[in-house]
Amino acid sequence: MLEYNEEGKLILQNTPIVNIKTQSKYISDDMEVIDIDGEKYLNSKYSFNKIPPKVFKLENWEVFTQKEPTEIAVLERNIVSLNKLKITPETNSFNIMLIMYLKEMAPNNSLITTNAARLKHLLNKLINFPDDPISWKFAIELLEYVSSNMDMFLQWMSGEKAKGILNKYLKI
Repeated sequence: MLEYNEEGKLILQNTPIVNIKTQSKYISDDMEVIDIDGEKYLNSKYSFNKIPPKVFKLENWEVFTQKEPTEIAVLERNIVSLNKLKITPETNSFNIMLIMYLKEMAPNNSLITTNAARLKHLLNKLINFPDDPISWKFAIELLEYVSSNMDMFLQWMSGEKAKGILNKYLKI
């Protein structure tokens, strides 16, 4: 349990603390110990709430320490292949660039995600409607699956490699 003085100030200074029930993280300097009906709670000094939630009981808090990373099992259903993404003569030029970027950024031409259904839905927009440019909203969402963003994609598009790819497919 965290230690505190008579004024309710935590003895820890500038130390990250975590609520083990909610995983809320704070810096110890921002929190104070208050007594409500004989029970000790941690409350933010900057909170407008005079009574913190029950999960903020002092016993639910501990010093935050980084734990050793653990292995995560990757199931077959979490792997989505990009092999169905094909470029045809009807494919819009923006979609061509997006498909090529996704394939270049995806290791082994597949993506691992916990939300495979959403990723498949987004990829189906490129597969089923190749002649319609995919919306910015969906393009940004797809880029997040390869740990990228629109700025990085546009920067890649302006590079020589992307220009060569586009020229190759525009000749089809």
